[in-house]
Amino acid sequence: MRARKNQLFFPEGEVVGAVRGVVLFGLCFLAGGAVASPVIKRVDAPKTAKQWAKYEVSLDIRAAYQNPFDPEQVEVWAIFRAPDGRRVKVPGFYFEPWRIGNPGGVVLTNPGKERHELSGRPCFKVRFCPVEPGVYSFEVFVRDKTGLTKAGPFTFHCLPSEGHGFVRISEGNPRYFEFDDGSPFVPVGLCVPWARGNWEGDTYDHYIAKISESGGNAIRVWMCHWAWLEWTPGGKGSLRGYRGVGWYNQRICANFDRILELCEQYGVYVMLCFNNACWEFGRPDGKHWAYDSWGGNPYNVKNGGPCLRPADFWTNPEARRLYKRKLRYIVARWGYSPNVWAWELWNEIGRASEAIAQWHKEMASYLRKVDPNRHLVTTSSWDPLPNEHLWEEMDFTQIHGDLSLVEPMLDKYPGKPLVVGEGPVDEEGRAIRRSLWRALLSGAAGPPLTWAFLGRGCPIDRNDFWGLYKAISRFVKGIPLGRLSPRKPKV
Repeated sequence: MRARKNQLFFPEGEVVGAVRGVVLFGLCFLAGGAVASPVIKRVDAPKTAKQWAKYEVSLDIRAAYQNPFDPEQVEVWAIFRAPDGRRVKVPGFYFEPWRIGNPGGVVLTNPGKERHELSGRPCFKVRFCPVEPGVYSFEVFVRDKTGLTKAGPFTFHCLPSEGHGFVRISEGNPRYFEFDDGSPFVPVGLCVPWARGNWEGDTYDHYIAKISESGGNAIRVWMCHWAWLEWTPGGKGSLRGYRGVGWYNQRICANFDRILELCEQYGVYVMLCFNNACWEFGRPDGKHWAYDSWGGNPYNVKNGGPCLRPADFWTNPEARRLYKRKLRYIVARWGYSPNVWAWELWNEIGRASEAIAQWHKEMASYLRKVDPNRHLVTTSSWDPLPNEHLWEEMDFTQIHGDLSLVEPMLDKYPGKPLVVGEGPVDEEGRAIRRSLWRALLSGAAGPPLTWAFLGRGCPIDRNDFWGLYKAISRFVKGIPLGRLSPRKPKV
């Protein structure tokens, strides 16, 4: 099965070493009697699972820590043994069961309108994606400053399903995407950076359903700009749940749990963007010290972070360490899902300096180290042809808006797919229609992801332009783009 070679397997020697650590610590405890190791009080795990679907393990533990999000204080993970004997290490994460309390349970990213209710006790979880049918076994591990404890083995039976697997770069033509099973993935959809409930239908439930109904399969979502995982307490509206750098807002996490569930329900694949540079480091309106800019950024030393100025973020060792911790949490919580098309490190990073390019290389490498499912990694820039080192460790390149850059980018980076992550939008639909076809027929990996908003509203909804997406979805359906070799016309 092609899927298995893309999953990050755990070497046998490291598994033995981890178990040996548990045994040795237990012997020390028996001999000295002075140290209490962490305790795994309860493990809840289903007996069955579906291939390509979420398998979730819940742990009730007792351990010594102050910050449950810091794996240097408390680390939870599991090692799964696949039916063919291979092992996969999956990081665990801290979880609070917040229920979305908006009318109808719809998902917004508007701190002034969102409502959440705590619906149970916190715990730790491990989320895993079984990639083949059969019987799996697994063990769970907890480590804190006092030692290491394990529980298991546990077993479950994975039933076959009709899923296609994770999105990969096409083996036949690296300018396009395909799934683990070799079927093509041509992204068709919208860029919906936020959904704030400002008009009827302005919810992620609505946009994801409409993308699917129109034959689309892709959405780009921001995990920032009032949907930050970590930020500084304060600000206007009901920005509850923030505690500064290294603490991840569980209300916001509940929103993204639901967004991913909607994507899985409707067969839509999400490019999840972690940060927005022009806002988080300096707002376009010049209000550099505003709460939603560097003034509220948790990496700012005035807010308890390690950086005196925005530029320090890229080079400060402590900032890089803290950011990797956040990446680990993101992978642990959402990395199980095949419906995560790609991780996007930044929105429109701008003219990338060498320090920024090196930061991207380091973080992309770290993601591949901790993500057992090897999701694709990308970023974006408003610079027409940014520092070429920016793209070295990215799986695909990305531009926004200017479609005249499609062919120059493909010429400069011929071995990578190109995605137009933000496509033009207008009230007449002409710019939308032209952009969809122009990008695809110019060699991009798919049509642009149309920017959803114009003024106060969504023109695609307001003018019912969904038929444009139905047409291009029908056109690309079944076309094996990964097996084609586009050539420039001779003139």
